[in-house]
Amino acid sequence: TIILDLPPEEGMRRAAARRGKGEAADRFEKETLALQTIRRNAYLDIAASEPERCRIVDANRSEKAVHKSILRLVEPLLSTSSSSRESGRAVREKVE
Repeated sequence: TIILDLPPEEGMRRAAARRGKGEAADRFEKETLALQTIRRNAYLDIAASEPERCRIVDANRSEKAVHKSILRLVEPLLSTSSSSRESGRAVREKVE
């Protein structure tokens, strides 16, 4: 599981910018900052309690940087020669 972590304030700012381009707010975007913060903390708690299953990617960066981090996590899992894929184990990589 890849968790794209973003401060709620920035997420709300990005959502507002999209709405300025004609997109309607979805149900998550309509929530308060406090609820967004609670939800973020819950996902981070899950990631901390299940590090073998969850990876956190800092989404408060450029799209290109986020994309690169995700590729570093996913590409080893897609490799047919990857021994971790063959055994079904997750590849462990810390993404800064």
